[in-house]
Amino acid sequence: MKIALAQINPLVGDLVGNAQLILEACKQAQEGQVSLLVFPEMALWGYPAQDLLFEPELLAKADELMSEALAPQVKNAVIVGSTYRDCNDRLFNAAYCLQAGRIEKIVCKSCLPNYEIFNESRYFKAASSNQDRLWAVNGQKIGVFICEDLLGAETDFHQYDQNPLAELLAAGQQPDALVCLAASPYRRGQQAIRANILQEASRQAGAVPVLFANQVGANDQLIFDGHSGVYKPQGCCVSAPSFQEALLLVDLDASVSSTSIKAETQEVLEALVLGIKDYFRKAGFQRAILGVSGGIDSAVVASLAVRALGSENVLGVMIPSAYTSSESELYFERLVLALGIESKTISLEGMLAAWHTSTGMQTLTLAEENAQSRLRGLVLMSLANDQNALVLACGNKSEFSLGYSTLYGDMCGAIAPIGDLLKTEVYELARLLPEIPQEIIARAPSAELRPDQLDTDSLPPYAELDRDLGDYFTQRKALPAKLAQTFARSEFKRQQAPIILKVSKNAFGKGWQQPILRGKLDNLSPSAKSPEASDESNL
Repeated sequence: MKIALAQINPLVGDLVGNAQLILEACKQAQEGQVSLLVFPEMALWGYPAQDLLFEPELLAKADELMSEALAPQVKNAVIVGSTYRDCNDRLFNAAYCLQAGRIEKIVCKSCLPNYEIFNESRYFKAASSNQDRLWAVNGQKIGVFICEDLLGAETDFHQYDQNPLAELLAAGQQPDALVCLAASPYRRGQQAIRANILQEASRQAGAVPVLFANQVGANDQLIFDGHSGVYKPQGCCVSAPSFQEALLLVDLDASVSSTSIKAETQEVLEALVLGIKDYFRKAGFQRAILGVSGGIDSAVVASLAVRALGSENVLGVMIPSAYTSSESELYFERLVLALGIESKTISLEGMLAAWHTSTGMQTLTLAEENAQSRLRGLVLMSLANDQNALVLACGNKSEFSLGYSTLYGDMCGAIAPIGDLLKTEVYELARLLPEIPQEIIARAPSAELRPDQLDTDSLPPYAELDRDLGDYFTQRKALPAKLAQTFARSEFKRQQAPIILKVSKNAFGKGWQQPILRGKLDNLSPSAKSPEASDESNL
């Protein structure tokens, strides 16, 4: 039996456009004489649809498209994800089994994730795990599952009172193959985790093949890697390319291939490029603007932007002050030349002088440092307005963790592409970007907001800081007292940050739920003092 997995990139809420994507893939599959075509979870809606699922008109439109536009045009067997409302108007996350122009079967999701970035119980009713999941296609019994119904094994189904595959097998229902419709977001290491789960599901079901169809593309903060494929106990037989759309033809009788998972930093690079590309495309913008300082962070963001949007659509802006070194201006010129992007230099001196005159404030103060950053933000946002562009923020996770950033200044932007990378991880990524001059990678980091300033004047060395932050994010190991205080005090900034592209389990943003106002940590001594530049008078 010829089977295909449709790894599509839907736009959330674009029901008509997504239906067209589905129909185009169906046409290709029919031309290729495919007997079964499988789409990702919620393919008609795009995932996550969030509170769009509360809109009655959209729910009605989804029902209409499924029954009147999709099902009638399907000849061979197709499984596609969408919403289903029962007679009691309860909403389910569902897999529609279509064949011969009609809806033959609907299987609903049993295990609704409610952790990290997931909040499915807000929208959906959990289906019974003992529902009939088997669908006959060409004499083969296909077991139909939706994402967490199989992938919930990552946490041993600890938050659910059911294990759908175990219950199917316990009931004596033996499938010939399993299908898993998914919208499983990317994070470091996730592909290996999924592979292990799907291989184990195949083993439990008697070594039958597991067909995994995963969404690809970026929706707001989330990036979906796709990596759809066929799994058996020994490993992956065939997989679709990561981070791009594909129609993958599969052979259930194929043996396990040598399919390998890419190096982690390479995966992160491809994920961030897709995150930028899809954000701009789906938001209807082509052009990006960013402040380029001659430092590592802006160099990496500029390089990512060029890969995502093309050099002709990126503007790098240098906004020097009296504190900007000649090396920074030189490295800026070298970078824009290597990237082939348009550049502009706009002096900060006149604006800063006017700020001093109008406010009466002095030089070399924290207020002046922040004013420089905010004036730069004003310049970038003004250029964006003038050129119908979006600003990219260049902050990293180490800076966001300790508030080493300025509200309405360097935090300006639509998205922060490297906001989920610790500073040391930014350096790792930079080493995969040959266009970045080595002098930029080698130089000591500095915000250059006062004479001879270095980041280490206010922060621990990044190797030490990132070790502590890494232990906290991955193991919830307590931070040293001074860092813990500064980390907690910086929460109000993080909640006003631009959208941060998520590539780890603990990204700031949608899945990060912390109070701004909170009690002091018990282990802090009264004399504990936070890093100077992170204080910013809470601004």
